[in-house]
Amino acid sequence: MTPLPDSIVHAEAIPSILGATLRVAAAVALLVAGAWAFLRWRGRGPQSRREIRVLDRAALTRGAGLAVVAVANRRLLLSVSSDGARLITALDEPDPRTFDEFLDASAGPGVGPAS
Repeated sequence: MTPLPDSIVHAEAIPSILGATLRVAAAVALLVAGAWAFLRWRGRGPQSRREIRVLDRAALTRGAGLAVVAVANRRLLLSVSSDGARLITALDEPDPRTFDEFLDASAGPGVGPAS
């Protein structure tokens, strides 16, 4: 028997290396897809870990608005503008003041109706 040339021996090894690489890639892809599906099913994906949620928004002007935000077990009313966000009040406990009393107290001295 005559020995095979080196080019034929190496040419036969290429399909087996390529096949093995494809099988490993397919196995890794199945593992990643299975882990992703399991985390979504269990509800422990990256988005469910957030402790801050925007519950509602209302636009007041083009650059300002109000937002009700849940942080842990608290609900907060925020004013939001291009300058940032400011806490108006916590909504967990009802405020006994009327709306006018609340506005007068929030406006500060020298603003609002004269007393």
